[in-house]
Amino acid sequence: MSVRIAFICERWRWKHMKQTTKHVLFVGNSYTYFNDMPENLFKPMAEAKGYSVEVTAVTAGGYYFSRFADPSDPEGQRLRRTIEGNGYDAIILQEQSCYPVRDVNGFCDNTGKLKALLAPHGNKFFLYCTWGRRSDNPMLAELHMTSEQMTEGLSAAYNRAAQIHGMTVAEVGKAFADYAAQYGQADLYDPDGSHPSLLGSRIAAGVLLDTLETMGVLA
Repeated sequence: MSVRIAFICERWRWKHMKQTTKHVLFVGNSYTYFNDMPENLFKPMAEAKGYSVEVTAVTAGGYYFSRFADPSDPEGQRLRRTIEGNGYDAIILQEQSCYPVRDVNGFCDNTGKLKALLAPHGNKFFLYCTWGRRSDNPMLAELHMTSEQMTEGLSAAYNRAAQIHGMTVAEVGKAFADYAAQYGQADLYDPDGSHPSLLGSRIAAGVLLDTLETMGVLA
């Protein structure tokens, strides 16, 4: 009898999950697609918590929001083909890794342009705020920043854009900084000192999942 009850409960659980499947769209660049984070990390983490999630990712190395919003850009065209006829419960956007601290006003403007394109397909927008480069990365000298200053600058820029455009920030960069303060930076980064290691991508996926949970998107 107990086996039969367990079987019925399991069937109900999977039926219920199927009925409440949430669709999540990722738009970004290599900080998103490294380690196939949306499909290989974010989705399994969500499923481990009992959520049914389908992910779609439109990503391209080094891409900016402005290029995704551009109808003449090849990736902008791919994004339009992908979203046509589809709706999403959450839309996660990730900008080129340095641009928000180089030009916060341009970043905010381009965030609005990309949101305008995507808004007919979903109304829950999340900004995936990235991290400062590793302390030995030469880009920091070009930016005249430390790793910590870059992380703080990115957070400030993303939060400004979120406030203007009615979005929620997933503070992945701050999670990187918290980990680095306890254990050092070495394990967070790919050897290039910019992209995430597998651990870094796991942290990103976890912060994104926690943020969507907090905002009630997955319930």
